[in-house]
Amino acid sequence: MSDRRRTAHRHGRTRRSFTPIRLGVGFLLAASVATLVAPGAWAAVAGAPPPSPVVMIGVAGLTWDDVNPLDTPTLFRLAGSSSDGALLVRGVRQRTCAADGWLSLGSGTRTLAPRPLDGRKVEICPPLTEPTPTSSGYQVGLDLAAVDAENADYYSPVLGNVGDSLAASGVCSTAVGPGAALMLMTDTGMVARYVADPRAVDRRLLTRCPLTAIDLGQIPPAPRDKDQQPITAADESGAASLGSTRDAAIHALDAEVGHVLDAAPPNATVLLVSTADESWEPRIRVLTVRGPGPDGTHYGTGVLWSPSTRQPGLVQLTDVTALVLATLQVEPSSPILGSVPTTRSTDLDTAAVVRQLARQDLRAQAIRITAYTVTQGVAYVLAALVAVAVIQWAWLRRRPDRAAVSGRLARFWQAALVYVASLPVATFLANLFPWDRSDAADTAASTVIGISLALALVVTVVALIGPWRRGAFGPEMVVAVTTFAVLVADVTTGSRLQLDSLFGLAPLVGGRFYGFGNVAFSLFGVAALFTAVGMVGPLITADRRRLAAAVTAGFGLLVALIDGWPAFGADFGGMIALVAAFATMATLVLGKTLSWRRVVGIAAAAVVVPVVVAVLDWLRPPESRTHLGQFVQSVIDGTAGAVVVRKGMASISSFGDFLLAPLIPVVLLGLAVVVLSPERARTGLVREAYRAIPALQAGLIGCLVLAVVGWLVNDSGLIVAEVVMLLAIPLGAAAVVAAPRAARPPAEPATPSGSRPREATA
Repeated sequence: MSDRRRTAHRHGRTRRSFTPIRLGVGFLLAASVATLVAPGAWAAVAGAPPPSPVVMIGVAGLTWDDVNPLDTPTLFRLAGSSSDGALLVRGVRQRTCAADGWLSLGSGTRTLAPRPLDGRKVEICPPLTEPTPTSSGYQVGLDLAAVDAENADYYSPVLGNVGDSLAASGVCSTAVGPGAALMLMTDTGMVARYVADPRAVDRRLLTRCPLTAIDLGQIPPAPRDKDQQPITAADESGAASLGSTRDAAIHALDAEVGHVLDAAPPNATVLLVSTADESWEPRIRVLTVRGPGPDGTHYGTGVLWSPSTRQPGLVQLTDVTALVLATLQVEPSSPILGSVPTTRSTDLDTAAVVRQLARQDLRAQAIRITAYTVTQGVAYVLAALVAVAVIQWAWLRRRPDRAAVSGRLARFWQAALVYVASLPVATFLANLFPWDRSDAADTAASTVIGISLALALVVTVVALIGPWRRGAFGPEMVVAVTTFAVLVADVTTGSRLQLDSLFGLAPLVGGRFYGFGNVAFSLFGVAALFTAVGMVGPLITADRRRLAAAVTAGFGLLVALIDGWPAFGADFGGMIALVAAFATMATLVLGKTLSWRRVVGIAAAAVVVPVVVAVLDWLRPPESRTHLGQFVQSVIDGTAGAVVVRKGMASISSFGDFLLAPLIPVVLLGLAVVVLSPERARTGLVREAYRAIPALQAGLIGCLVLAVVGWLVNDSGLIVAEVVMLLAIPLGAAAVVAAPRAARPPAEPATPSGSRPREATA
């Protein structure tokens, strides 16, 4: 065959290959290859819109107090066109450095950067350093092995999670500034594309890759009062400052953000994230999201809502990681603790939304600086009252007229103890009032304390003046039922009363934001046990012990489910303690002793019930699970051991968390002696109270079990035992001092000569 014929033959074959069928096959093959090369491209072929570019602007130290139309017009306009949130940057420590924040964004888990010590042996934030150019990219200036070692006993983050996830999906990213490099690095600390100067940001840079993260540095701390410690280097976040003063830095930030917004593509998803704290005082920070989101979501004017907090406007830093990856349609290589926030519309204008988010910060600050003082103050007051009562009891035993004096003293002590027992529930009810309408956290803290003290007085008066006051357990039952009912109503409607309360959930602590925290769980358990004491007492008196035990067990199961059910309390450890406490109480109400066989049965029930609830939670979709289902998944993944060790270490460390901690076991042991064997403790009043209130001893023993088991299975450790006693001691002591007087029949009136009056005759 001649060359020409061969050429013609080839051309003919080529022309014949472009038939419709072969064209379709070729198109499918090309699409398949493109899918293998760039995962996620098939969605575009199938008609799904490609992900929008994401531009994330990060800065340390920005609060909602800084945003207003005069000083920061660009930020104010951005807030008005975005979904806004109060951002919690809390990491491993209460204060978050810039390196902590950017590393947490990159891992999707709370991460702690190693902190050097200054000349005063005070921890300072590590400085963010520029990555070093290499032949294959840029190497971040951070010892990753040291970071891994620092976090081994905490949350064990996977460094480079975001960078590896993007690389696995074929999605490129650009880091601008050293903090952004920490977020976008791979597990080897490498960044493919890096720009040092944020002023080099332009439209071309922002469209080079689907994701651009920009580190604008930090806003320096505000000047302190003359009587406060002067600002030192330890107050910096470790990022470069935007200005020499806070005001200058805020104006510079506003201009920088405006520059980025002007360069951003019209269809970009823009996030403004305040990544860290700039001083030793942690605050709630700023988060705004504007533009397309995952699954067709559009972030416009509104307020953010995250499944991780279940509180309007409240978002965690790791939620930002989840949002960025979900918007880019990238699956994370390793689990992320955050959840994708959604947007909820609001009727408020921009100024009102900003004020509302600033008030969330004010409330959180007020609780942070006050809660510990209040809880420990109540403990000191209760300890002082008990000490005075014991001294007075010893003095009274030597008086010949002790019968007459003891009646008057009993009324005083009952009122005082009922008031102390009413304080915890009053702190929750205080959130029904607008105590945050002030300009300073100190003023707001004083206001909420004053409201709580007044409400405790109201509860006390109601408990002491109603018709129930004549009963042997009436006033105490009122306080217990009130506490129980308020907490049930709150936990089933979103935990609004617990959030930012003196005995509830503190956002800046970052332990949890919905359901039952360890403090509220302790109060809830004691209130439920004392409520059961009042419920089953009449049944025991009527010699219907089987029914009384059944009521106790059934009520206890209901209480445990309220505490642990994912939609309500979502408390795994609390369920264990509550089932153990109520099973113990039901056994004693039935009149049985606690043999080893029964103790083993109680322990088995205390484990089975929470495990069943946790597995049911795990069966839900991953994005809907609470930490109960996440723990089951960690068991499957083999990472549960680290979780258990971390919580165990936290429980052990609770011995040094507060001044009274070492005394808690001693007090528990003394209470156990008095409750279990009042004869040995020579406490006749306790024996009389047990006769007047048939289920009191069983309920008090249940409280001891709640304290001990709650101490062992919760990461708050001894704090659980302390809070249990803060409510159980005043309620139990009030019942002890008042029950004999209430049970004693009223004296018959006597004639002046002391003889009995004659009966009236018809």
